[in-house]
Parts: sequence; structure tokens; C-alpha cells
Amino acid sequence: MSSVDIDEIYEKLLKIYEVRYNYANPRMMLYYQINQLVREGRTREEVIKTLYEEEGELTSEEEKKLEESTRRKKGEEAIKKTKQCPQCGKEVLIGFKLCPHCDFDWTLPYRPSYTSYVKKPTSLWYLVPLLLGLIGGALGYIAVKDEDKEMAETLLVIGIVMSFIDILVIWAIYSYYLSMLSRLL
Repeated sequence: MSSVDIDEIYEKLLKIYEVRYNYANPRMMLYYQINQLVREGRTREEVIKTLYEEEGELTSEEEKKLEESTRRKKGEEAIKKTKQCPQCGKEVLIGFKLCPHCDFDWTLPYRPSYTSYVKKPTSLWYLVPLLLGLIGGALGYIAVKDEDKEMAETLLVIGIVMSFIDILVIWAIYSYYLSMLSRLL
């Protein structure tokens, strides 16, 4: 027999193992059995022929079971022809350019948002610019910018606004005392 015939017999034997035995990986089990018998001094071809003769042909019931298994595997392969949308997490067919669920554009480079993984800074940071003005805003910005850029910018704005408010309050107090002092003189 030629090696083509042996390969055909091997494929039939593999189908028999797939149907008759509940192996997670029938190809691996068959490979193991063939190698074990080859180590005993027989050729690969002899071992495959012997195993095939021992197992016999598939019955019609086993062929139906094999066809069902093949159909199920093809269905699983069709499912694998989808990808998961990084924005909404739903399955999308590979050929789509936009996600039908959230309109995510697959043609643009995707940069994942890590905000859900990074610990957010505490809201107590808002007290720093309120109490220290511009200096507090700058300190808050430096401390928080890597964790939450939006909060850092807000702290800086609050610091600037508080500095202007502080200047206005100091000017008002100074003007009041200056006017009081001019009345006394």
C-alpha cells in the first residue's frame, strides 16, 4: 500500500476514535497509541492497519453521530468568525467596519480607556485649591494628573478662581480699612 492509502486509513481511524471514544483530543490519543506500538518494533503503516482492522468500519449510527459532530464544529467555526467589540463588548462579524450595536469604527486605531482599571483620586483633593488657591491648584494638578486628567484640570481652574477671589477679598478688606483710616484722619 502507498503512503496515500495509509493516510486515508489514518483519517478513517481518527474519525472512529472521535466517534467511539470520549477523548478530549482523539488525534493526540491515536498518536500516542501508534507511537507506543512503533516502539515495540513495528512500522507505522503496520500499526495503523492493525488498529483499523481491530476497530472495524463505522456503523450507520456512528456515521450520523460523526456528521452531527462535524456540523456542530462548523457552527463553532462560524461563531469564531466574529470579534468582540472593544467598546460595547458584543460579538460582531469580522467583515463589519462599524459595530451595529454602538457604531464603533473598526477602521480607526483603538486606544482602550483604562479609567475603569485606574483607582480614582479622592474628592478631598478639591479642598486643597479651596484653601491654598493657586498654589493648592498647582499641587493638586501635579498630584492627580496621572490618575485623572479631568480632575487635575478642574483642580487647577479652582485654584486660579480661588486666587482671584482671594485677591478681591483682600482688596475689599484693604479698601475698607483704608477708607476707615482716611475718615479718622
